[in-house]
Order: sequence, then C-alpha cells, then structure tokens
Amino acid sequence: MKCVVVPWNRIQQEEGGDGFGEVKSECRTTVQMLRDALSEDGGLEVEVAELIKADVRLEGLFTD
Repeated sequence: MKCVVVPWNRIQQEEGGDGFGEVKSECRTTVQMLRDALSEDGGLEVEVAELIKADVRLEGLFTD
C-alpha cells in the first residue's frame, strides 16, 4: 500500500498540470489489483477508510 500512497501524495504536491495523468492512472490500477486480490476478507476497505480519514488527498486514489 505504501508503494502506491507515497507516489500519489507526491504527485498531489508536485502536480502543475496533467503531466502525471499516466502515473495517477497506474496508481489507481494498482489499487484495483490490490482490491481484487484481497477482496475476500474485506480488511483492505477498512484500511482504506482509515487512510482517507487520515489524509483526504488519498480519496482520489481509492475512489472511482
């Protein structure tokens, strides 16, 4: 999760235009792959909710 969250937050800080669109898309794809792989126990969604609560910038990463 950290490997996706850290770059996402960095993009939010550095973004001056749409130059990071492809990286953002790849981050969202990675999150979806994590959701697909870990969907059985539902623990990821609890963790995601806590992350968003702690840092609102992550909402765009974890929501469609």
